[in-house]
Amino acid sequence: MAYIKRAIISKVFSGSGFETNRLSFYLSDDKIIKADLDLEIKENDLVIKEFEGANIEDDFIEAASVLWQENKVIGNKSAILANIVAAKCLAILDSKPLYRILSDYYDFEPKMPKPLLNVFNGGLYGDTNLDFDEYLLIPSIHNKSSLKEFLDKFVKTRNILGELLFKKGFDTDIGLFGGYAPDLVSSINAFEFIITAALKAGFNFENDIFLGVSIGAHHLFDTETKKYLFQLDRHYLGPTDLAGVYQEWFKRYNIGYLEDLAAISDKESWKKISAEFRDIFYLASSQISNHDLAQKFIDQKIGNTVVIKLNQFAGFFDLLKFVKQVKKYNYGLILASAINETEDDFLADLSVALPFDGVKFGSLARSERVSKYNRLIEIERELADFI
Repeated sequence: MAYIKRAIISKVFSGSGFETNRLSFYLSDDKIIKADLDLEIKENDLVIKEFEGANIEDDFIEAASVLWQENKVIGNKSAILANIVAAKCLAILDSKPLYRILSDYYDFEPKMPKPLLNVFNGGLYGDTNLDFDEYLLIPSIHNKSSLKEFLDKFVKTRNILGELLFKKGFDTDIGLFGGYAPDLVSSINAFEFIITAALKAGFNFENDIFLGVSIGAHHLFDTETKKYLFQLDRHYLGPTDLAGVYQEWFKRYNIGYLEDLAAISDKESWKKISAEFRDIFYLASSQISNHDLAQKFIDQKIGNTVVIKLNQFAGFFDLLKFVKQVKKYNYGLILASAINETEDDFLADLSVALPFDGVKFGSLARSERVSKYNRLIEIERELADFI
């Protein structure tokens, strides 16, 4: 039996689309003496309760990979969970913030990302007639307020919006990412509600913020006709019409961010819209799921921003390779949380440690969303003290 000089427990709970419920390492100084894993039983997954004797040394990636090699296969997405927990353990052992462990290891300077805050949920993310997945409020490049100041004003905007919806007789229940999910008259109606609430809260659309929309066009696309059905607005749109609608939004509603604006297979629409708007819009895709697809988009100058989730990657090495690939070509990079998130706030530290331009953690509602923004506020304070 191992003599434990110092025992440290670090855990990560399921989130970001992983199938693992709980995973923890138990350390004595420089060795993993035991790792507990509670897994959902899935076909062809190996359920393992403990493992003894993996060296952690200085390289948490190597330590985690050793663990999985010894235990063979534990689901497709479990390796990156091992990386996360090992990194947490190193942060405790070295008495450093987690983002410092990651940024020092990968040789990046810590940087605060911009928050893309969820206001309305629709499409696949809310029980509502809204066609689009997310309506977002985003700080502009001219916004010099701190993250805490911006989030405080967003909370005020959100509260005012709830009051406006209630007075007009609309629902104030929330969707999967914490945004309001009412049945509205039109997509334009949603923009108008957000603008009204933001102005009442004291935001300035010239200097402070702009609107964003995650269209989720892949579930609005008719593969036979090659057209998009915006049912609420009664629009049936081909590539030219789609570009015209987005241009109108840009002019009238200060919308500067479009995500999943066309189906991933609809290269014609992506190319047309990118050629016209990639210098004035953030044109983002959350459907670029691997290195090869990312390179195809980059080579064809499609879009200018990529949204990723951790469950796309086999481990930290794979994630870092993707990050470097995208940033090499000056594409924006946004880290998003998943539907089935927990209160684990690792994503906040990761977003500061690696060169992410923005984060999409949902709205300021429910603990699995708020915890990550709270952690970002703590990090912002630490960075300010450090400078």
